[in-house]
Amino acid sequence: MGLPMALLIILIGAALMTFAFDAAARFRYMSFQQERMYLDHTLVTGYIEEAKGRISKYNTEKKKALKNNFDLEHNKITKPEDLAIIEIPAISGVLSHYSLSLDIPIPERQQVLTLRVYNASYQAEQVADGIAPATLARIPSPIPLVARILEGHPGLNGDDSQQQTPDTYKPGGGGPGTDIISEQLGSYLIRAELFNIVKGQRVRTRLLEEAFVQIASGDMD
Repeated sequence: MGLPMALLIILIGAALMTFAFDAAARFRYMSFQQERMYLDHTLVTGYIEEAKGRISKYNTEKKKALKNNFDLEHNKITKPEDLAIIEIPAISGVLSHYSLSLDIPIPERQQVLTLRVYNASYQAEQVADGIAPATLARIPSPIPLVARILEGHPGLNGDDSQQQTPDTYKPGGGGPGTDIISEQLGSYLIRAELFNIVKGQRVRTRLLEEAFVQIASGDMD
């Protein structure tokens, strides 16, 4: 009885040790994965916050919203690049030039981060018909902010007769007032993507998009 009992104890002990090692290995792997996810998230959000801050600073200094050069009035949108804002111009003594089209390799982590910023101040009907679904999915949705913002600012719409005539700031209306306000209103989509490099190919592991709007002028309280 002594020998079988000893063997049984040894087998049970070995099984418990194997279970303990396996549990420790699983815990280590899960901790590593959680740490990796946290680092990935902070990396991506850091670049998004940097872009938001720089855009806001530029708009505040210039008192007009940063936009790209694509002529939405005379051209239809056919691809996301039509709405891309490539850079923030330098302002002497205030801001240096900053690129908003980033493609950053991270060799120590075998990753690549890309960042793109899009002008979302457009109407849905300005998108061309017949665009391939894959391309259409990457065109940022419009943010129809003009009417909503004007409703919340007395003096910028027709409800305040002492400030403006009823039609001056009517969304989509004509006249110099509309041009001034449209220059001061900005809406943006920032898209950051993180890729792992696997056998020389990019495999996307994280996509984060953030939209924000801003009234550029500080004189509109």
